[in-house]
This record gives sequence, C-alpha cells and structure tokens, in this order.
Amino acid sequence: MSSAPQPTLVCIGDLVVDLVIAVEELPIAPNRAQNIRAYFIEPGGAGNMLIMAARLGAHAVALGTMGSDEYAQRAYAALADEGVDLRYVQRAPGEENVLVLVVVDDRGEHAFLVREGQGASFVLTEAVQALLRHAHLLLVPGYALHERRMADAVLPAARIAASANVPILVDPGPVSGEPSVRPALLELLRLSTFVLLTAEESLQLSGQSSEEAAAQWLLHQSHGDVVLKLGERGCAVYARGAAPRRFPAPRVAMRDTSGAGDVFDAVFAVEWWRTRDPYRAAQRANRYAAYKVTQLGTGRRCPPGVLPTGWADDETQDDHILSQGEHM
Repeated sequence: MSSAPQPTLVCIGDLVVDLVIAVEELPIAPNRAQNIRAYFIEPGGAGNMLIMAARLGAHAVALGTMGSDEYAQRAYAALADEGVDLRYVQRAPGEENVLVLVVVDDRGEHAFLVREGQGASFVLTEAVQALLRHAHLLLVPGYALHERRMADAVLPAARIAASANVPILVDPGPVSGEPSVRPALLELLRLSTFVLLTAEESLQLSGQSSEEAAAQWLLHQSHGDVVLKLGERGCAVYARGAAPRRFPAPRVAMRDTSGAGDVFDAVFAVEWWRTRDPYRAAQRANRYAAYKVTQLGTGRRCPPGVLPTGWADDETQDDHILSQGEHM
C-alpha cells in the first residue's frame, strides 16, 4: 500500500473500548452456565475505522476523548501500535472511557451493554481547528452526537471542515432514530459529501417505508451522495444524476458482524479519495466488510490492508442498475 497516495483521514468521536466476549448462545439465561469461547479488549467504534484506514496506508487521525482507566490505556496502546495518530486525543487522569460489552454467540447474534464515559468535554483548540481545515477527509460517526463529552463539538468541527471544502462522510449509525440528536444529524447531512448507513437506519431516519424512498429522502436532505449498506446483500450507491447501482457482497460464512460497517466506511473513504469513483469504492468496501464478518472481534481483528489470496481486493464485482422503485 506504500505506493498509493496517503490521505489524512480524521475521524471524530466514538473512541470506545470494546470488551468482546464470545459465548455459546444468546440470550444468556439466569442460573445457567455457559462456556466463554474467547475474550478480547479492543478499540471499537471509530477505532475500527482508524485501524482499517491506517492499514490501507492513510494517515489516520483520531479526534476525540479517551479515558485514563485500564481499558482505555490498552485500547490507546493498540491504536498507537497500529500507527493511528493520537496527538489530538484529549485525556486526563481520573477520566473513564466509553466501554461497550459486546456479547456474541456461535450464530453471530449480539448483545451490547454500554458504560458512558466520564470526564471533561472535548475542546476545539487552535491545533484541532487547523487539523480540520487541512484534512483530506472527515469521518463523522453518529455515535459522536450521543457521546456526552463530544456532542457539543461535533457540529462546530464539521462546519470548520466544510468551510475548508474538506469532504465529509457521515455514518448516522443506530442513533438515527433518536429524537434528541435528530436536529444535529440533519445538519450533518446537509454538510456531507457521502451519507453511509444501513437500510434499517435509513428507514428510521427518513420515516419512509422502503429503501428506495429512504435513499431519495436522504439525497434531498444531504449535500452529497448516499450509500446504503445492505449486509449480506452488499450495498447500493445513490449518486446524484445517475441511476442507483447495487453491488452484491461476496458470499461468506458469517461469524461476527461487529465492526463490519466501520470497516466498510473506512475502505470506502480511502478508496473514494484515491479514485473519486464511488462505485469502485463501494466494490472494494464490500469485499473488506465481507472478510470482516468471517472474523471474531473488533479493533486489531479488522482485515489486513491487503486481503489474503482468494479475496483479491482488486477483483471487480458485477453491479446491478436498479430500476425506479425496485425492491432490494
């Protein structure tokens, strides 16, 4: 990857720590013992995006807050080992990181438990503002709007980047249906170059009854294009002035979907910046996300920068031009 151009990709907020516990079966019932298959402590959320971007050769910069607790220290060290730029991460003694307990069973089903972070709010220092103006890409996960220490900084940061014509990729995520963040999320859409979200999230955010209608609503609300992440069905790209196109995902044996959407976002962002081709970016992102779901865990268990033999990341996939109103 060293010969490829190196974009500076900044990701704001969502610097959570994942405690991943693999068990036999969900739900977990009282008074019934189960075997723990595996146990990991890894960077999660934006950490997945940053690690994936760094492995693809980007200058991946973390922008946000982290704690000083034991879990945060381990995640911080893991990000540093992966080459993520942590100079703009704000942390102080006594602060606690956002902690996500991810319980996954043998079928790939999940349960999530969250401990909110504690500490000072993020400050948009002069150095941070300069970074935002000179970045090549800004990735904004919707969780940042839900994060107590980050919420007030997300929109001002996006406005600074937008004023400097920095492309902004917004992934609303599961907070799409929460009324408390809706006004801020709608403004982020208006600043976005791309909106990347799951089909379910698109329905929640738009209030529409079909994926096609939701995508069209998002195009109307946003400044840029829309990419629907469709899981095992791949993805669909809704670019302005062009017919929607769907790209099927490789068929794989699914083990764990945690982090697959984050991997998709990072690969799409880096590939789009290098080629300015959203369709090629979607194809490549599909392959990396598919590889991710075959692996258990997040963080350092995200895909390598070059996929193994048989997963050739330069292999094109047949796409399908969607007719108006076609159900995917």
